[in-house]
Amino acid sequence: MGPTRIGLRKWLTLLLALLCVSHFSSTYAAESAEHDSERPIIFGITPFMSPIALMQRFTALRNHLSHTLKRQVLIETASSFDEFIKRTAQRRYDLVFTSPTFSLLAVDSGYYRMAATPINAVSAQVVVSYPAPYRTIEDLAELRVATPPAQGFISLAGKELFTQNGVTGNKSPTYIPFRTHNAAYQAVLGGEADAAIISNYVLKKVHHSGIPLRVIEFSRQFPGMGVLVANSNDDRTNRLFVETMISLQRSQNGQQILQKIAFPGFRTASIEEFEPARAFMPNLKKGLH
Repeated sequence: MGPTRIGLRKWLTLLLALLCVSHFSSTYAAESAEHDSERPIIFGITPFMSPIALMQRFTALRNHLSHTLKRQVLIETASSFDEFIKRTAQRRYDLVFTSPTFSLLAVDSGYYRMAATPINAVSAQVVVSYPAPYRTIEDLAELRVATPPAQGFISLAGKELFTQNGVTGNKSPTYIPFRTHNAAYQAVLGGEADAAIISNYVLKKVHHSGIPLRVIEFSRQFPGMGVLVANSNDDRTNRLFVETMISLQRSQNGQQILQKIAFPGFRTASIEEFEPARAFMPNLKKGLH
């Protein structure tokens, strides 16, 4: 009886220990989930404009997302493309809004998946002033070409047009990067450059304003931006976020928000749609530090 009683006592002690561990784990998991639900959601947006201008532009969307997700949403950007890419690779953001090439890097990190994209595609446009004698991209060999930020997607797509047309090596133009698309085409009008690379969105505004620019070459169309969610987010957050983004164009309030952020609306998307942009990755990585 003695050995049996001792064995039973050990078994009961082990069972009690397991129950305590199970209770502790369940309590910790519940507290962790509760803490995570109270933490602000960080929405990382690629620095395609100055931080102040970007915050002002996306404030209405941030407020709308905070209301819909029932959690505070904070918008964060970075001082440079390099820094934004590093932060994304470190899983600093819960939600991400960035260019096609940066979207591929984010998904490659394993932390994010593609969720949505603007409904209108983008393309790179090579423009010159109307009086200029240039008719083809070959005519721009060894001349000056103004671009938006060098690591930006439109710059990469535009430079690829020169490569495809054999304007490389000693024939390559001198690329002059500017902070914005507007500054790039203004350089052409001001005589600082012979041509500029801008997006089709900017070109539409240019033509609407009657600015004398002429297109001599343009790229294929690509998804405009990537809207990504972190894989580690809870399913509810990711689902509501995507539903909110793609439903903006369906309500008057949503349309007003779209007008403020200057995007036409969003649709669901897959990373496969962005794969053609991978051809620009070597040139992108050359410019990263």
